[in-house]
Amino acid sequence: MKKLSISICSDAGRVRKNNEDNFVINSHYNEKSVDFIKQEYKRSTPAVVGIFDGMGGTLNGEEASLLCARETTQLVHLLAESDDAEKILRRFYGHMNRVLLRRQLETKTEIGTTACVTAFVKNEIIFTNVGDSPAFLIQDGEIQQITKDDNQAQLLLDMKTITAEQAQNHPMKNMLTQYMGMGLSADSFEPEPHIISVERKRFKDCTVVMCSDGVSGVLTADEIMNIVDESSEPAQALVTAALNKGSSDNVTAAVIKTK
Repeated sequence: MKKLSISICSDAGRVRKNNEDNFVINSHYNEKSVDFIKQEYKRSTPAVVGIFDGMGGTLNGEEASLLCARETTQLVHLLAESDDAEKILRRFYGHMNRVLLRRQLETKTEIGTTACVTAFVKNEIIFTNVGDSPAFLIQDGEIQQITKDDNQAQLLLDMKTITAEQAQNHPMKNMLTQYMGMGLSADSFEPEPHIISVERKRFKDCTVVMCSDGVSGVLTADEIMNIVDESSEPAQALVTAALNKGSSDNVTAAVIKTK
């Protein structure tokens, strides 16, 4: 793997007035309504890509996703200086959550967001998430979701009370079991990130796709793979396809191709 080609596209969509999604590529994040970024990085340099889907309603999602994206720009430097990337990532999720909790105390308002962060460090690719913004791995004509959704449908699936097919369109699919910004009230707990590490040498020619549920909620995994394989600008193509298929949410997609 000599380099990574990374592109991210984000759009408020055709229904919502503001975009509560945010994203990170190393030190770049969506501070001033930037809707597309494309970068290339050498293998010797750590790379961090993040997707944050702010929660609407009573939770100030736009601010929450912005705060997490801004904090995550520090992560690439922390990873470059450490030999224990998983430990750094686990601690960093705790740090991001405390940032949101402090903001809640300051403003006396609830704020929350999902977080999906993938780190390319030395000999590892590390997938992490809290919430339901997924990361997929495409290799050899197959696609699999690497991250685990934190929602009620996944909980029922884990309990084997529903099937995987039923979980895809379950009415409780949008009810999160954990998210960034939890832990302020006495009856809640701080989120625990899912962390999965794979060897980079096993994935020399692969593609990682990360997205908000404005994309994954309307496009199937196979549709995502086919769009990525057929497009010269896959992040933009995923966003366009989700909107054309009727997504009513903010839509954000990141595509990382290894070379």
